[in-house]
Amino acid sequence: QQLAAGAGLAVLENVDPTPSNLVGAGYLATLASAAPPDKVANASTAIFCLLRLEVNPQRGAARLTVRSRHAPLADSLVKAFAAALRNAAAPIP
Repeated sequence: QQLAAGAGLAVLENVDPTPSNLVGAGYLATLASAAPPDKVANASTAIFCLLRLEVNPQRGAARLTVRSRHAPLADSLVKAFAAALRNAAAPIP
């Protein structure tokens, strides 16, 4: 829910073979690429990101990975989601 609503990322179903893992994808709109990536005149200006949250309920642990060609975007998303996960009301089942 935080992937879709909070960060504006699309949750990708059936991408990861482990059902407990979540995968999300999105792009950063900038002045150079404000339109959706498929509508941008120069697709190389669009900044895409891919996020994967691996959950290990047996260990009560999770690993968050974010990939983007724009390192500050990836770093910021990791920090934001890590903070949100730490502040989550419910522990990992």
